[in-house]
Amino acid sequence: HTDAVQAVGHINIDVNELGVDMLSASAHKFNGAKGVGFLYIRKGTPITAYADGGAQEHGLRAGTENVAGIVSMAIAIRKNVDNLKKATGEDTLLYERKGKDAHFFRSYAKLVFSANEIPLNLDEKSDAFYRRLLVLRMNHKTAPEKRDTHLREKLAEEWQFILYHALAGLKRLYAQGHFTESRGCSEAIRELRRRADNVQAFIEDCIGDAPGKRVMRSLVFEAYENYCRENKRQSCGKGRFFERLNEVYQIKRYATEGYCYQDIALHTAGEYIEGTDNEDFIELEPEETTPFDRHTENNNDNERR
Repeated sequence: HTDAVQAVGHINIDVNELGVDMLSASAHKFNGAKGVGFLYIRKGTPITAYADGGAQEHGLRAGTENVAGIVSMAIAIRKNVDNLKKATGEDTLLYERKGKDAHFFRSYAKLVFSANEIPLNLDEKSDAFYRRLLVLRMNHKTAPEKRDTHLREKLAEEWQFILYHALAGLKRLYAQGHFTESRGCSEAIRELRRRADNVQAFIEDCIGDAPGKRVMRSLVFEAYENYCRENKRQSCGKGRFFERLNEVYQIKRYATEGYCYQDIALHTAGEYIEGTDNEDFIELEPEETTPFDRHTENNNDNERR
């Protein structure tokens, strides 16, 4: 059993990655009601019923469930992300002090976090969350022999030049209305989203544009499940998966093939999956070779030398 009371709602929790059999959490730790919580039990884990009598909670705890508390707990954990989006966007926020009237305000502050690893947000799939992020990777390392032990003193001597550039940057920020996003920042956010959303990662890795072609919906889902197994990721259900793809691709029903996604082709590691049109590729005879084969043979000869 893992006591995750202080963690749930604040950092990413993946029970499959952690390998836990049981995990408990309390709603009041993520702005929920006191006296409400949950216990995760991995399927197949032997456990004795807490209270006998009724068949509630799959026979593990007799008694009427606190439906209001359960619903409020689900809402509370989702509001953690909603509040972050409001605080970093243009929405109005509500604040109140004990014994005082509540007031609405609009925050213009920027939230700055420093972390060794950015927690994954597994529930948020829209651009509303990711477009508010500006990730700065501090991964530059200086070799010990190249470190300047007098750097602080040198920077202090150049404070006027540093201040000039800071004010110039502030002026540029006001003029364009947003921070400048570097290529490294864009790549970091893209990778963060791929790690949190396996459907998005599957779309980028295994689906390509192919005007005039179509793929059966069942084959797309089969490829998605294979992708998740190969990458040791938890797949979502068919309904959620198709809902996500319907937002991106056009789907049409055919009399013989059923539902098919239009203008796409499936591929993995550069090879198109069986079931899609391969007319743009030439099949080679067993005795034929390609320049890539000869290149591989040359590399192997060089390695042997």
